[in-house]
Amino acid sequence: MKLRRNLRILALLLILSTAFIPLASAHKALVGYFAGVQAGEEMQIKAWYEGGGPMANAEVTVSLITGVDENGKDILKPFYEGQTDEAGFCTIATDRKETQYKIVVEQDGHRARGKVDLEAQGTITQESELPLPTRVVAGFGYLIGLAGLGMLLSARKTKKEYEKK
Repeated sequence: MKLRRNLRILALLLILSTAFIPLASAHKALVGYFAGVQAGEEMQIKAWYEGGGPMANAEVTVSLITGVDENGKDILKPFYEGQTDEAGFCTIATDRKETQYKIVVEQDGHRARGKVDLEAQGTITQESELPLPTRVVAGFGYLIGLAGLGMLLSARKTKKEYEKK
């Protein structure tokens, strides 16, 4: 009886927690910059949500990509930290020598990441990531699945022992 009641409560919690996933996914964060920027000039970064609303007062971190290590990961050098304005814009002066940047904009658990290549004339590569609430629900789902598997194996073992008697 207790097991059945606990399983019902667990199922209800799972259903209620998945009800919030569409809300989190609807606010995907994006980042971009204005094309035509050359090394040594100002670059204006824009951060917005998928629906078009600006990421106002979001934290902006810009790093120089100075190369690639032996594992294929970018070697980053901190370049700028600041915030977007109310319209989701941030203006920075680019380095005169470097042309590749990694931009990260964060606000309230939403993160937009992108790589800028000034030599490629206006290209930015978006790096997608699941929103935090979705990752939390997925983690709980994984743990619930493991717990369910453990209960199933335990019940089978108990049933076999009971049948032997």
